[in-house]
Amino acid sequence: MKIELGQDRLFCAVWSGSQIASSAMSLETYLSASHLQISADGVSSGLADAALKELGLRR
Repeated sequence: MKIELGQDRLFCAVWSGSQIASSAMSLETYLSASHLQISADGVSSGLADAALKELGLRR
């Protein structure tokens, strides 16, 4: 089965059975969750990390 996740460069995928998926995701919830980043160019931080860094935050 093929499921298109989107055409944007950035997206968030969450298991539907996860407690995080039970309501709208707050920034606090996003930051405290475990993350997996897939990088085609091998860079370990991405656009989301750069934006969070400007706010003094990290995931």
